[in-house]
This record gives sequence, structure tokens and C-alpha cells, in this order.
Amino acid sequence: MRFDRCFCTNGICAPSRATILTGTYSHLNGVRDNTRAFDGSQETFPKLLRQAGYQTALFGKWHLKSDPTGFDHWKILPGQGDYYNPDFIENGEPKKAEGYVTDLVTGDCLEWLDKRDRERPFCVLLHHKAPHRNWMPAQRHLDLYRDETFPLPETFH
Repeated sequence: MRFDRCFCTNGICAPSRATILTGTYSHLNGVRDNTRAFDGSQETFPKLLRQAGYQTALFGKWHLKSDPTGFDHWKILPGQGDYYNPDFIENGEPKKAEGYVTDLVTGDCLEWLDKRDRERPFCVLLHHKAPHRNWMPAQRHLDLYRDETFPLPETFH
């Protein structure tokens, strides 16, 4: 699906997720900032899709201080998550993984897509940690630009 006319009603990560899940403003879904827990009993689009026969899955950053609801399968980072060798919670069970979080989350999502029932529609949410502070690249990229100097754009200041 492609959205050509959409906007973000709350740019902070947890409230933004709650708004996308529920289709409601933050003052209605209860997540006004990153400190409040999401009430998973609310109606969400994954729940509606699941009721309509879709397979639903979620991978990566959740940061809503509650367990995901409306998903057949979920594997999330607890709290903010770590970039290297992160902990996960998979369908309620703690897991430890070795590697870089972007590679791991992407790999888990692709694996689920390969194993899903291809006769049924699906909805998968893939929430990467990488857009969130503190920004850390994969170890293989740590020295990628070590000897480079990038000019600041004219509008920087």
C-alpha cells in the first residue's frame, strides 16, 4: 500500500507507533510521550487485519512498555534495544542474539516471510532501531568514512 497524503501527528517514537496502530491521536490512545504504556486492549489495524484472515507479525523496536497484541508472531527489542548483540522478546520469551540489530531484525522478518502461509494475505511491521539515538553502525562499517571529510551544506548554520 502506498500513502501519498499522510503526515505524522506525533513525531516521538512511542506516541507515533501508538497513533499508527490505532489511527487515533495521542490524547485518545493514551501514549502522549515515551514514558506511558500502550493499552493493548485498544482496537488496532493489525487486530482488524488478523480478524479478516491476515497473518500478522512484528519485528524490531516496540518501545510501548506493553506486550504487542494482534500479532500471530512478534519479536521485539526490550526498551530502547541495543545495537550489538541485542536482547529480544519473542512471543513473550526472552532471547539473546549475536550480531548487529539491523541485520538480525531484517533477517528475522525475511525468515518469517519465507515460512508464512503463501495462500493467505499478510501484514508485517518491521521497526528498525537504527533511526534512534545513539546511532551506531554495524562493526563492519565503523571505519568506512574514517579518512573522509564531508563539507557542511550552506544552510547548516
